[in-house]
Amino acid sequence: MFTVLERASRTVLEEMSDATNNAVLVRNLSPEVTKQTLLDFFSFCGEISAVKIRPSVGEGGSSSSGSPTEAMEALVIFENQSAKKTALVLDSATLKKRKISVMDATEELVSSFKDVREVDLARDSTDVPETATARQERLQGLREEFDRAIKRASDKLSDFNEKHRITEKVQEFGDLTKRKTQEINEQYRLTERAREGWQTVREKTRELDERLHLSESARDGWRSLKASVSKIMQKDRGGEVDKA
Repeated sequence: MFTVLERASRTVLEEMSDATNNAVLVRNLSPEVTKQTLLDFFSFCGEISAVKIRPSVGEGGSSSSGSPTEAMEALVIFENQSAKKTALVLDSATLKKRKISVMDATEELVSSFKDVREVDLARDSTDVPETATARQERLQGLREEFDRAIKRASDKLSDFNEKHRITEKVQEFGDLTKRKTQEINEQYRLTERAREGWQTVREKTRELDERLHLSESARDGWRSLKASVSKIMQKDRGGEVDKA
C-alpha cells in the first residue's frame, strides 16, 4: 500500500511524465501574444490542458523583418500526443507578425516552467473587452495562418516524397546497370571459356595431325624398305639361276 506522501509523489511524477510527453515549447512569441491567443491558435491541433508564458530565457527574439526585439516563450501542454504532433507541424508559422518556433519540450524544459504561474503575462489587462465580431475575425485570421502552416508542411512533405522517389529511380537505374554489367561480364567469361575450349580443340587436332603424319611417314618408310629388300632378293635369285 502507498502512503499519502508516496501517492502524492507518484501523482506528481505521472503528471510530469504526461506533461513531457504531450508538451511543446513555443519560442519567439511577440509580447502582444496572450494566453488566449495561444489557446485559440493551438486549439486547432487538439485539446489543451495548460499554457504557461514567460519571457524568453537567455535569448531574444526577432520580428518578421528579422530585427531583434523582446520575445516571450510558452509551454503548451496538450491532452494527448496526437495533438502535440500536429502542433509540431506549426513550426515557422507566423503569429502576431512573428515567425514562431515550435519544438518538442524536454523534461528539463517542462521542469523549468514548474514555478511559472498559469496566468496571462501579456500586457493587455487594460484592453477594451473584445467584441464577438472582433473575436470572430481574430479566430478567422488564426485559422487561416494555421491552414497556411499545415499547407507548408504538406508541401515540404510532398517535395521530400518527390525527391525520395527520384532517389529510388536513381537507385533502380544503378541496380539495373549493375545487373547488366554482371550479365555482360558473365557473357564475356562464357566467350572466354568458349575461346579457350576452341583453342584446346585446335591444339589437340594439331597434335593428332602431327601424329598422323608421323605414322604415314613410318608406313611409307616401311613400304620402301620392303620394296628394296624384295628387289635385292630377286637379284640374288636371278644370279643363282645364271650360274646354274
